[in-house]
Amino acid sequence: MVVTTATSVLELNISSPSWVDDRATLCTPTLVHFDAVSGLLQYNTTCAGSRNSWIQTVLYEDWGSIITIREPQHDWGQGPLYPESDEQTDERAEVERLEEETTILGTESWPEVLSKFPELVNMDVKVHCNCPAFLWWGSWYNLDQRDDAIYQEGVPFPHERDPSLSNIICKHLAAVFANHF
Repeated sequence: MVVTTATSVLELNISSPSWVDDRATLCTPTLVHFDAVSGLLQYNTTCAGSRNSWIQTVLYEDWGSIITIREPQHDWGQGPLYPESDEQTDERAEVERLEEETTILGTESWPEVLSKFPELVNMDVKVHCNCPAFLWWGSWYNLDQRDDAIYQEGVPFPHERDPSLSNIICKHLAAVFANHF
């Protein structure tokens, strides 16, 4: 599944009934966890008229191919044992510049990472929501068939609620995509 900056779930080039878009506007997702090492984001979404809160998980598939995590380096005041030539200094500076472009320290917030790496907006992700609709309305099954579900546990076929296999995401994930990507 490719996450885009689309304002509507229907613009994501995935199937979903129109009511998903309509009801997603009633939901408010909040980012509660960002794991810079694995590229996992976790949201907590509440919807108007409901006391329930549901957890959505978004996992970037190729996170490691785009982003490198580097520990902050400390300068202990010790210079190199042997002085570098001008050519070596230029080469080292170029390597450091290239590393800087693809590196985060693991302390950046999600908005900082997203602004530094705008290509993440179009990267494939795997998703999950723990709401009952995600399971019983066919989203989990359909994502599992497309290999876009984070957890693949032999989810039952949605015989009653989605026999045409058209539901891909629930309103909570739709709200996450619309508000945070």
